[in-house]
Amino acid sequence: MAARGASAGAGDEDDQGQDEEEDEEDAPAPAAAAAAAAKPAAPPAAKLAALQQAPQVWTQTRTVMSKNVQQLSDAIRKEYASQPPEVLADIEKGMAKMSQVTARFDHRLAEAMDKAHKAKDETARKAELAKAKAILTEHIKYVQSEPMIAHIDANPFGVETNLKKVLTASLTHMAKVIS
Repeated sequence: MAARGASAGAGDEDDQGQDEEEDEEDAPAPAAAAAAAAKPAAPPAAKLAALQQAPQVWTQTRTVMSKNVQQLSDAIRKEYASQPPEVLADIEKGMAKMSQVTARFDHRLAEAMDKAHKAKDETARKAELAKAKAILTEHIKYVQSEPMIAHIDANPFGVETNLKKVLTASLTHMAKVIS
């Protein structure tokens, strides 16, 4: 009986060794595991959905901003309509500066976000998001440093442009989508 127990014990060791060999065969090769770990994970569906909507959000922001500044321009022209041509020319120069402010917030951010959403792989998406982030940073710095934005918002013509508020909200949203 002891011999039987000894042989059974020996058989168990053989089975255990066989199990270890099977486990090693089932385990991925170290190179494959390293490649899988290095491959960036796909973003969650919610992040992709937000990325898909981002260009429309930026386009809407630009539309609201342009509409508000146009209302202000119309109010200024109405207020000074009876002024001599040389005064009107100076007023138009001032309004051209307002247009320069709004023109600064162009379509590039929406295009970069759209390209990031449509990217075929995560590496391409990250490259496009880096471009979008650079444009976003440029816009944020401009909003913080351009005194004309506050001047437009503080206009005495009864037109609420809320330029800084609208831009800050939209740029904050874009930053969340990019991150």
